[in-house]
Amino acid sequence: MPSCRQLALALCAGLSLFSHVAAAAEPEVTKPGDAESSVTEPSPAGRLHAIRFTFANDVFAGADDHFTNGIGLAWAPPTEETWEQTLMPGFIADLFDNLPLLGAADRRKRLGFSAAQLMVTPRDIERRDVIRDDLPYSGTILLRIQAAAWNEQSFALLQLSAGMVGEVSQAEQAQTRTH
Repeated sequence: MPSCRQLALALCAGLSLFSHVAAAAEPEVTKPGDAESSVTEPSPAGRLHAIRFTFANDVFAGADDHFTNGIGLAWAPPTEETWEQTLMPGFIADLFDNLPLLGAADRRKRLGFSAAQLMVTPRDIERRDVIRDDLPYSGTILLRIQAAAWNEQSFALLQLSAGMVGEVSQAEQAQTRTH
């Protein structure tokens, strides 16, 4: 059974590496004209890209307790009014426009892309045999695409994650370089 400390480390690692890139509120600018025909649109300041780099390592906690190392990079282009305005191909944008919650016209839309590498170890890092009831040495490399839509009342997120576990993740080499 994991300790509270291990669960907290795993939760922090998960939140920092895999949380979606949150969309900031976009200031609005009113076009000149009379009050009845004025139109609001996002200001240039609201057209920002979000970029996040994350590095987490057990050296900060002082112990090799399951989660040992993680690195991630995430990017989200500016928020849009429709899926067609995002980087999404047209046929997929049409599909998303018809999905409940994600396709609603009153929601802002944003795509997010991320890549991460995670490593976990057993409690006893000196052992090389298979340890029952403990985590194995493992490395994972992940790619993730996220589609988020929200309004004042709710937030919807659809994400697709793909990755590989094992030697292809280069976890052993990264762990050796980190320590």
